[in-house]
Amino acid sequence: MKQTKHIAFKHDILRYATMIALIMGAALLLLNATGQASPEMVGMAIISFTFGLQHAFDVDHIAAIDNMTRKMLNDGKIHAALAFIFP
Repeated sequence: MKQTKHIAFKHDILRYATMIALIMGAALLLLNATGQASPEMVGMAIISFTFGLQHAFDVDHIAAIDNMTRKMLNDGKIHAALAFIFP
């Protein structure tokens, strides 16, 4: 049983790393295409991304993810990727 969880965890990490790499690749392609037409949009995109990261790590978001993880853990449900699906 422990080996199965370890394999599933590795599969989850590979899946999420692939998803993040695809999103970052698409962002770079879009920034490159937009940056040639209007370079000021690149700065706006970087600022927007930075503010989005700051908002994602607000205390209320961390507390909500922590509460949901604890609830799912107590209910015996899978909670490994809860932070990825939290809006």
